[in-house]
Amino acid sequence: MAELPEELLSHTCSYLHISAELQASPDDRIKLATLASVSLFLEAVDHLHISTKLKHDLQAGLREGLGDAERALLLWLCTKLEIWRTYCPFEVDESLVFAVIREATSNQSLGGGPRPRPLQHLREVSINETESSRDLADLADVLMLPALVTFRGRMLRCDECTALPESLQSKVKRIYLNHSLLDGMGSAKVLIACPDLETLSVQWGGSIVGKCWVEYDKMGEALRQHGTKLKNLRLDPEEDLMPDDDPDVCPPLGSLKALTSLRLFSAPHAALFGGCEVTRLNSPEWLRETLPVSLRTLEFPDANDEEAPDLYERLLEVMRDKQFEELSTIRVNRSVPFTENAANDVGWSDSESSAVWGGSESKHDWVVLKRDGEQGKAI
Repeated sequence: MAELPEELLSHTCSYLHISAELQASPDDRIKLATLASVSLFLEAVDHLHISTKLKHDLQAGLREGLGDAERALLLWLCTKLEIWRTYCPFEVDESLVFAVIREATSNQSLGGGPRPRPLQHLREVSINETESSRDLADLADVLMLPALVTFRGRMLRCDECTALPESLQSKVKRIYLNHSLLDGMGSAKVLIACPDLETLSVQWGGSIVGKCWVEYDKMGEALRQHGTKLKNLRLDPEEDLMPDDDPDVCPPLGSLKALTSLRLFSAPHAALFGGCEVTRLNSPEWLRETLPVSLRTLEFPDANDEEAPDLYERLLEVMRDKQFEELSTIRVNRSVPFTENAANDVGWSDSESSAVWGGSESKHDWVVLKRDGEQGKAI
């Protein structure tokens, strides 16, 4: 209130109908304006078409000066809100903000004739967890928002213990999980609950978020069964946990041929080739036989010679194959360019003229291979 302009402070105080407020001291006027705001909020709640319990809880929270109650009220009143960024400072069950979302997305919301429904235009939600990881099931009501297209979350987890509602069928098309946890069963649950998903981007968190194995083989099964509409898939397990018993034999995703709409695929070398022991068993054609021909961009965020000694040979098999006519860009994170120049012989420009050092991806030094004729286009 102390930062309100003079005319707005006076206008707010006028709602108290106190004739002497203009002669009050600045501190007193701030207190009066605060009282006026609470009075306005309580009056606004009286006119909301919400359940009696939620109305009582909101009014109680407003009287106590809870910011959560104020945000919940504004969320309900801003019927044309399209983008919402927030955080979860405590348990969702105790939050009036999420109580409003539950009521807005349930069939129990009380009608009011032609009145605009709350949250009907909310198309993008970003939730940052600031204290500890949170189960994605706690946010199921958010995924049920009718106009939701993009969901962004930080420090969220979805694993074998996550219990998403069986009835959940979200319309969301893009999900970005940052510093989060997702195992094989968790990925299946997300894809089943979001049947129209086109973009899935997951950056795994470390031990601070929790313990979670990155199970590429189970994730591959989920993708083949439930992820056929995906257009963009990014897997970034830089801080992942691999099985302690034998990480060298970690099985890969397997064939992604069923993902016929996939345009961009970014994943570490192990996701496609498996652990070291598994990689040795792969033929030079493995990559060509695994990837969908719909790809336009392929990325390997970790592929130095010591980690992927035969990668260039496998990439050449893909570049030679005429079925991959849509593929125009291959990005590989390497400390040095490839020494071979065979890409030029198959209609691609070698890394010497296309290397990207640093760039917007500060932790990667991308070496870029581009199909001839694609130079100068956005990467």
